[in-house]
Amino acid sequence: MIPNGISDERINLIKRLKKSKITAHGNSIRKRLTFVCAGQFSEYGVNKVKKLLKVISERYGDQPNLVRLIGADPKRNDWLVNYYKNLTNGFGEVDILPRMEEEEMYQHMLDADYGLTIIRDPDYDFGTKVYDYIALGLPYAKVTPITSSDSRLLFGST
Repeated sequence: MIPNGISDERINLIKRLKKSKITAHGNSIRKRLTFVCAGQFSEYGVNKVKKLLKVISERYGDQPNLVRLIGADPKRNDWLVNYYKNLTNGFGEVDILPRMEEEEMYQHMLDADYGLTIIRDPDYDFGTKVYDYIALGLPYAKVTPITSSDSRLLFGST
């Protein structure tokens, strides 16, 4: 049984990576705000993604920021590159990385300021990456459908 949705092995990996990040980075100054989503993104709904990016751009679009997607389908998400750049008046970038080993994925997640997730169906899905974000100590935002025509943006912190 995995009580919080993440295995002991993953927790130990995260602890090790967090410890090495503190040692390696010290008090480095971040140049841009970074949001990360590991897994599918606009595959779960273009309108949900647009809603999430609109809120991010309203809150942080006046400063350099990056939305990093890990393992999302590049063909289904490449529209985001120009869309988000235009939405943020050139301040926002989208980076689509391929699937990768768990340790490398967690390193990218640790380098981010916020985790992102899109929920397909709240009766079926909570957003399993949320458990990773919690274990990493990463605040997160998720879009979850309320009805077939409406969805709600929810924020959480650890």
